[in-house]
Amino acid sequence: MAKIIMIQGTCSNAGKSLLCAALCRIFRQDGYRVAPFKSQNMALNSFITKDGGEMGRAQVVQAEAAGIEPDVRMNPILLKPTTDVGSQVIVNGRIQGNMPAMEYYRRKRDFIPTVMEAYESLAREYDIIVIEGAGSPAEINLQENDIVNMGLARMVDAPVLLVGDIDRMKQQSLSLKFLQVTTGTLVPTATVVLKFGDHERMAIATGNGPVDAAVSAIKKLINEKVVLAEFLMQAITRGSNDVGRVHVQVECGSRTVHGFAAHTDTTRASIEAFLDALRILNVTERKEKEA
Repeated sequence: MAKIIMIQGTCSNAGKSLLCAALCRIFRQDGYRVAPFKSQNMALNSFITKDGGEMGRAQVVQAEAAGIEPDVRMNPILLKPTTDVGSQVIVNGRIQGNMPAMEYYRRKRDFIPTVMEAYESLAREYDIIVIEGAGSPAEINLQENDIVNMGLARMVDAPVLLVGDIDRMKQQSLSLKFLQVTTGTLVPTATVVLKFGDHERMAIATGNGPVDAAVSAIKKLINEKVVLAEFLMQAITRGSNDVGRVHVQVECGSRTVHGFAAHTDTTRASIEAFLDALRILNVTERKEKEA
């Protein structure tokens, strides 16, 4: 059986996919037969293999780095969001149908045999398997029935390297101190207080909805011109304290970045995801005009 190394991250966009691709190339250059593996991927876009199967693009790049043909076994479960509460479920490259998020998370462990069959098949053919985790293993709301981070590491007995992005850690100086949104019969109005390092700034703005109003307020506080180009919300727990996970795509000039956040308050999750993207862009504070 193959040797294993698994890469997990302190957060989304920490650099897991890139590091896995680098390891695939290094191991290949050292003469090993190496293959990438990610048990479960969530992406709006996919790659079509020669036999017509769908898989995540990150594992395609990693396969190319390893000098091998992309294979759906490298990403046995692919979730393609279709609404803010559901995804198209693709197993071994084939569409299984649409599934509400709650149903998928209830049934997630049912997919373990599929994951293990794909992994073990690759492990018999290659010398090294480079496994990529998803998001962060510290997302406690996702730890139950986990099949992609530490849950998978335990199943295959994989050593784990934790990846962190020190630049993003430095950018944590930009944070949300206060958020209040007024809706009802009035035009949605948001009051936002952002913390820039050791001081705070406040802005008020209106919008077409609570998220739009809050985003407009934030834009008043930063120098860069940014556009919230894509917004996706998905429920990931159920009950009295439902947790929503939000993914946003933000454009700034020629740059496009993604932000992620989860919170029981969907508006708060949306704004935290927007700020996550702004930290990657390393936006600066807009200075107040002198009187």
